[in-house]
Amino acid sequence: SARKSVRPPKGTTPKAATPMPPSHLRQNAPATRPNSSVARSRSPYPAATLGTPPATNRPPKTSELFIDGGDCYYEFEINALNTAYEVFFIWRDAYQRSSKFDVPEFDVFQPDAHTFGGNHDRDATTFWRGTHPRGGRWAFVNWDLPGLNTAVQIDGILNDRAVISKGWRVEMALPWAGMKWLASGRSLPPKAGDEWRIFFGRFQKLRVGDSVASPAWSWGRIGDGDNHIPQCFTRVVFSNKQVDEV
Repeated sequence: SARKSVRPPKGTTPKAATPMPPSHLRQNAPATRPNSSVARSRSPYPAATLGTPPATNRPPKTSELFIDGGDCYYEFEINALNTAYEVFFIWRDAYQRSSKFDVPEFDVFQPDAHTFGGNHDRDATTFWRGTHPRGGRWAFVNWDLPGLNTAVQIDGILNDRAVISKGWRVEMALPWAGMKWLASGRSLPPKAGDEWRIFFGRFQKLRVGDSVASPAWSWGRIGDGDNHIPQCFTRVVFSNKQVDEV
């Protein structure tokens, strides 16, 4: 995934940070909402080291969410310390003068707007451009999804390999109003039958001998080491039916 320095957990400030209670649950998120997601990661040794900036390397274990918006997409990562990481991507072929993205919010001359070609944009044969047919994207690494709230709970002990834990859980509340750029003409909130493409995944760094492997799990198969392929994100069709009615 694209790199970015992480910032303090959502809902906290340096002057009024909320202490972590014994349950390791950050009290900075509201109760579960209709547009919230809960992810559980089973891990005998939950680990996280990046809690405050500055930091440029990715956490050893993260839960990730990508949302496709057609000519753009959103990346969100979170670790077990409730440290969030967000990037908003716009395909360069869609970013034109006087287009809907030609607004101050997505000023490509700002210091933290970068070009990004996917996870293969540093390979010798695909340097800069990457492998996606659409080519490069503009990556806005300081963009935050409006109204996003998160909470993390550890089922065990964090960063202690002497104790076998059960894992950790993250809850994300994403207001529909904050996803206007991703709607691409679709209703907010979605109507029954509307289809979105959303990637839910878990990434982990594992030491194997003298090297480090980075296995990943996701709802749907991407089929590539580059997860920045929106057309491969899982199809999510919204419905008014309850789960037991489907």
